[in-house]
Amino acid sequence: MTRSDFLQLQELQRNSGLTLMKYLRENGLSYSTYNYWKRKFLYQESEESEVSFAQVCLRPSTEVALTSPTGHITLRFPNGVHVCLDTGMEESASRLITSYPYGHVLPE
Repeated sequence: MTRSDFLQLQELQRNSGLTLMKYLRENGLSYSTYNYWKRKFLYQESEESEVSFAQVCLRPSTEVALTSPTGHITLRFPNGVHVCLDTGMEESASRLITSYPYGHVLPE
């Protein structure tokens, strides 16, 4: 079976309105044979796909109001996470700000 044959088989099954198992049974194919070809072509695709990286420039976009009428500091991170800290926790806030945007990036 070629990759083209397998893709055609998948398309015919989708258009038939039948479940995969029922379609395979009606067409004389075993599920294990189907899975063999599926794994084979998926493995080939992963070998053929080129790995590429995109350059990502990070800049801290977290804003902190150091004076707050409520006596709290709120950190709002770009991913939507909000961290509320009581006054007196400025050091913790500073550590969060400096480590958060770069914590998952390897050093240059």
